[in-house]
Formats: sequence, structure tokens, C-alpha cells
Amino acid sequence: MRSIDDVKESLFESYIYVIDITIDMSDEEYVKNPETGRDIKVGGPTYVRLMGKYHLQTAERFVKKSPHKRQPSKSLTRERIQQISEMPVHQTAVESHIVEQSSMPPHLIRRATTYKTDGRGRPTRGWALDAPKKGTERHQLKKECGDKCFLLPETEGFPICPKCVDATCNCQIDCRGLTAAKMRAHQYKYTDLYDNIDQLMREKC
Repeated sequence: MRSIDDVKESLFESYIYVIDITIDMSDEEYVKNPETGRDIKVGGPTYVRLMGKYHLQTAERFVKKSPHKRQPSKSLTRERIQQISEMPVHQTAVESHIVEQSSMPPHLIRRATTYKTDGRGRPTRGWALDAPKKGTERHQLKKECGDKCFLLPETEGFPICPKCVDATCNCQIDCRGLTAAKMRAHQYKYTDLYDNIDQLMREKC
């Protein structure tokens, strides 16, 4: 016969196994929201709120990958990292924030006229003014500077160089752009790209 200690140990291992399975499944199992038709995560706040009202415990469940697994892997090759590492760093000047104000939206004009480079504020301060916007500005930057000014050049994503002004592009790394890209990589769960940017920031900024 098995001793009481052996039985306790076996039950404990089974209990831990069940917990592990439950936690893993709660991260990936979903049901349909009876009110909106959207997917809700089993164990999430919406599921808990509607569970008793609609008997979601017996609802049909399906498995979805967790958000960070749904994103395709994004990373820079050694050659790309080396190429970016060799780029000069853009030195922000006050004048760069006061250009082409007439073409800016009103809220950016207000920002431009009050902007001061006094070393204070967020690490990305002023990037909203200097960052190339999607469309014409990014097309022009890529045409003049090539892929090196974008961490994801195939989609003109994650620009790290300031926009061109009066048809002139300096094609230099802007540390504010790297900082903004790092935040976005973290937001989008691009873990590999986040690590690449972190390495570049340590070297360049």
C-alpha cells in the first residue's frame, strides 16, 4: 500500500499540473460575447461580468494565440544594425521646429511656436513636429535616404530620421525617433525589434 505521504505528494503534483493547464488555457481560450458578438477572454473582466447572466461556463470555447504570439517576428539583421550604427546622429535645433508652420495642423503650430530646447521634458519632445508623417513625407525620406531611415523599410514603418525640409534630407539618426520606435515596439510586442532598438540607443544616444 502507498503511504499517506506518497498519496499527498501525488495529489499535490496533480493539483499543480491542473493549475498550470488552467492558467495556460485562460490565456488562450475565448468565447463569444452574447451582447456584442466580439471575442472575450475566458477569465477576463468581461467574461466574469457576463458569466452568471448568460451561463458562459457552458458556452462554446475556442483557442486563439496570445497577442504577442499573433505578431510576426520583427528583428534587424546584423547588417542593418551595423548600417544604422554607422549613421551620424542628428542634433536638434530650435529652428527645425519653426519651419513650414503653414503646412502644419493648428495644434502642431502652437507646439512649434512655444517649443524650447532647454534639455527638459520627455525624451521624444519635439518628435511630433520633426517625424515624417505617413504618405508623402515618408516616401520622400525613403527616396532620398534609402532604407536606413526606417527600422521596417518595407512598410516605411518606425522612422528614425527627421523629415525632409525644403527638399533637404539630412538622413541622420534622431534619438527621439529611436525612443519613439522603442515605445511602439514595446506596445506592439515586437520583442526582438525592441532589443535591437535598445542596443542602438545604448550605442548612439
